[in-house]
Amino acid sequence: VVILSDEPVPEYAIDEDSEIKDLATAGKLHALTVTVTATGDVVSTEVYTWGRQTNFLKFAPKVFNAETVEGRVYLWYGEKFAAVFNVSLKARQFGTPLPAGGGEPGEAYEECFEAIQAQDVAGFKKCLTAEKLKSVESTPVAQAEADLSEIREWGPSANEIVGGGVKDDIAKLIVHAEKRGAGAVGKVWMKREADKWKVDRENWTYDESVKLQRRTRL
Repeated sequence: VVILSDEPVPEYAIDEDSEIKDLATAGKLHALTVTVTATGDVVSTEVYTWGRQTNFLKFAPKVFNAETVEGRVYLWYGEKFAAVFNVSLKARQFGTPLPAGGGEPGEAYEECFEAIQAQDVAGFKKCLTAEKLKSVESTPVAQAEADLSEIREWGPSANEIVGGGVKDDIAKLIVHAEKRGAGAVGKVWMKREADKWKVDRENWTYDESVKLQRRTRL
């Protein structure tokens, strides 16, 4: 999948369509995603500016191998449209690699995980960024407790931080977890505010291959 945008796409949004849609809706960028198969066929595209999909794009490759995809996508009929891109397929590492367990950002995430398992609303609030905290603070206590119970129900019941990186005041944690009895992989974004690491956002996908080395449920 290739993302073409007129503005830099935040790292947290690269693997999450909904995040790109939110950025486009907010007018922060105009983007197009193109899914190209190993044979060079365009099988899916989405234009986030208009919030709709189109399957009328073709791809003309210039370089097409295991390391690089370069070429031109174009609309093959009707309105004229074309975009040229060059993308590296090498694995990306965000920032400086974190030590086993995620270092300080990992410890902060574990504290948040434990607060959720213990249904500790006050502890949960402490681990949120100022922006995320606004919505929780404006919620009545009973509703906040019910929301935290739902987060526990649908969130991971066990987790293991297996990788990640840190760049300035942003950290990315790769987390293997068990969610409702199934394996899952999470990308958890942490933000340092007032010298404390806080949970900013999480993206999860189910993955049957995930097997935890340790299990935790309070």
